[in-house]
Amino acid sequence: MTLADERRAIAEGVAASRASTSESSRAATSEASRNSSRQAIAAGRAQSSEAARRAVGRSLEEQRRGKTLPDDLNSLKPPERKSKTLAIREKSGGRSSTSGTGVWNPSTPSAGGGGGGIASPLTETAYADRTHWPDVSVLTVDGMLTFRIAPIKQISQVDADSEPVQQIFANPNP
Repeated sequence: MTLADERRAIAEGVAASRASTSESSRAATSEASRNSSRQAIAAGRAQSSEAARRAVGRSLEEQRRGKTLPDDLNSLKPPERKSKTLAIREKSGGRSSTSGTGVWNPSTPSAGGGGGGIASPLTETAYADRTHWPDVSVLTVDGMLTFRIAPIKQISQVDADSEPVQQIFANPNP
């Protein structure tokens, strides 16, 4: 008997008990409905436990005969990878070779706006043109000596095309 059948039997018993008009008949009917509900529940449990015992018996028999062994072994190995088919590509060499084409305009500056960048080598214009950050004290590793240095801030230079170049360095002690 299923749970739904048990509930239906209980509901029928309750409905039958409420349908009675007198107290004595109501008491007798309610006792009868309780007894029928108990019997329905007991029968359902007996059937469900019987079905469970049979299922366990079948499972044990299958294990003894080795029917579940292939499934058990297959569950231990990782799933097989499915191979994918590759897309069909055009054969190489199917086209004839061609020459690349491009248009160069010498009046158009290249990236950076300078028309070609910095030409090497760079030459410093004058040592006196350097600017410096404020002095920094540097301590030696052993702590015995301290040096005061003036870090370079900016250097003015000229490239091979006589174009001015400015190198600006970061502040070492912000």
